[in-house]
Amino acid sequence: MNCGARVPTAFWATGIALMISSCGNKKGNASVEACESWLSTMVCGETDYTADFDCQIYGKERCDVSGYFYCLEQNTVCDDDSSTFDLSGWDVCQAAAECAD
Repeated sequence: MNCGARVPTAFWATGIALMISSCGNKKGNASVEACESWLSTMVCGETDYTADFDCQIYGKERCDVSGYFYCLEQNTVCDDDSSTFDLSGWDVCQAAAECAD
């Protein structure tokens, strides 16, 4: 595993806090499915983050935060040669983390 390709912990924490802070418990299935779809893309060469994140934590949410994960999925770029991610596109996803009815 390429230790230089670590995702900043603060970024994970910010995204999680944004999603959990305004949400509650009935639309969790869509959120879990979207999270798992995004997480499956978090493999880049020798770097694999799939074991580092548990999407099931979104199963009890009342909000559908799937838009956030779909945005992450669309804005994650992998450089297979260096096994590193370019996550700069994630900045635009914060707006999608809001609770959707």
